[in-house]
Amino acid sequence: MIPVDQTQFSDVEGQHGDCWSACMASILERPIVDFREFHERYTAYHVALEGGAVSLELRAAYPRALARIAGVAVVQVKAGFDLAVPKGYAIASGPGPRGVDHSCVALDGEIIHDPHPSRDGVKFIEAYEVLIPVIWEEE
Repeated sequence: MIPVDQTQFSDVEGQHGDCWSACMASILERPIVDFREFHERYTAYHVALEGGAVSLELRAAYPRALARIAGVAVVQVKAGFDLAVPKGYAIASGPGPRGVDHSCVALDGEIIHDPHPSRDGVKFIEAYEVLIPVIWEEE
């Protein structure tokens, strides 16, 4: 794991932060710019979700982009039980101290890197996301 900091922030009008992409880049030891396309698709998905209209094509767009770009899929594990804490690296997400959801890198359930410059982490962990290697064949 090589710590990568986020480059976009939710506190900027009309912009979704890229903390999640920074966590992916950190765990996979890649530059955050590699995840720019994924971040754009992920943001479009969440904007559509907030509007209440998410097409099947849009639902598949960001996992497909992630699989193609990084060779991984993501499995979410809800926190709250000791058995739900994944071993190894994972993305830990929950409410951030700035009033928006936030993601950090965790190792064996403990946050080891917050990609936000404040390094304030999350108030509590709501879920972990584990990276699973996949091969995505283009259609």
